[in-house]
Formats: sequence, structure tokens, C-alpha cells
Amino acid sequence: MNFSPRVQHKDALLFYVALSLFLLIGVAFVITTKDNRLTALGITAFPALLLFLVWQQTEAKDMRYELQAEGLFLKRFFMKRLILYTEIANIDKATQDEAIEIVNQKSAEEFVHMNKRSFKAFKSRQDVNEIIKYTSVPVIFSRTRGFKGYKQNTSMRGEFAVVKLFDGKRYILSPKETDLFITEIKKRMTNCATINP
Repeated sequence: MNFSPRVQHKDALLFYVALSLFLLIGVAFVITTKDNRLTALGITAFPALLLFLVWQQTEAKDMRYELQAEGLFLKRFFMKRLILYTEIANIDKATQDEAIEIVNQKSAEEFVHMNKRSFKAFKSRQDVNEIIKYTSVPVIFSRTRGFKGYKQNTSMRGEFAVVKLFDGKRYILSPKETDLFITEIKKRMTNCATINP
């Protein structure tokens, strides 16, 4: 059973507008320039490529959540992960505030090590990326540094499914039909538990 990811272009709208503006400037530069056409094409190609990448990332065409017989299969571009139903400790619905809290809890570890510029800060950032790796909704981080250290604001919209594994890892997922997705996984977890006690 396949579940489509939720697509949300609202948070990427600013990027679309800015990159489109740069693209229009590049096209105008190509039209008006006679000497340096190659440079003008390069200037035009860069925002066009970025616009395509932002659209591709937001559209989530190559992303899916698939419930297979043995587990939950997650796919995003070249990243793939099969989570066996026996590995799942819990799956719950989360509001955007609850999802942000989960991400910020993991990010707090990064801030502790950030001033030291240590490997632990890098590892903490990887842990945050692991949590949101299979989320189709844009996750926007903004950081400021003040007198009391770093402060982070995180933005994610909508409802999410949070999968917690027995080893402590979490994944925040964003299927279109969150309630049906959670219900189906819980059914399969129950069936798997009765077959393999």
C-alpha cells in the first residue's frame, strides 16, 4: 500500500519569487549582451538550476511511503530505508508544534557543542537531518547568535506521523492521509506481533 507525501509550496514561495527574479534578470542580460553571451548564459543557468532544484525538492516526486508485508519502506531520491514492523516501538500523530519540539530537542545537543566547534556538533546536525530526512514538507531553520548564545527558530507546517524505533531513533514523516497511514501501520504492527510473539 503506497502513501503519497504531502506537498506544500507555501514555504518555498519566497525562493520561487527570488529565483524567478534572478532568472528574468539573466534572460534580460542574455538578450541585451552581444559580447559575453557565454557569461550571460551562465548567469541565467544558475538561477534556472536552483529554481528547478527547489521545485523538485518541494514537489517530492521521487518520494514515497510504502507499507510492505515486512515493514515500512521509505524512499526519497537515492535514500532508501526499510523499517521492519518489529523495529517500530510506536507511531503517533504530531502537530506542527510537537514536530518542531522533537527537532529542537535534537538541535539542542548541537548548540551545546557549537561554540567548541567540535565533531559532536557535526554529529548532532547529522542526527537532526536523520529525523527529517523523509519529510516532504520544507523544514526551515533560522539561527541567531546573541549574548546568551545561539537561538534557533524552526518552521514546519501541518500534521506529521512520528515513528519511534526501539533503538531510540525517530523519523518525522509527512503523508497526505496521516490518520489512515498511522492506522494501517498500527494494524500491521499488531498483526506482526501476533504472528511473531
